[in-house]
Amino acid sequence: MYKETTKKKQKQSILRNINHLLPQTLLTKTEICQHEHGCFENVVRKALKNFMIGFALQIIFKNLLLIGKPTKLLKKL
Repeated sequence: MYKETTKKKQKQSILRNINHLLPQTLLTKTEICQHEHGCFENVVRKALKNFMIGFALQIIFKNLLLIGKPTKLLKKL
């Protein structure tokens, strides 16, 4: 009964704008799929998240190394 009364905010599909470019099999869920939008979209979401985290860490580490050398930091700016 508790599950029926509370509605979970559903994530929007990130592939909705390019669905005309993808085969229909990548956009549909199978019977055994437990993901919200499907396995393929789950893989895309996780890959994008990991890429963004890695890219942010790379930028942070590059800038941390430049702090020790002010002349290089000024040249980069």
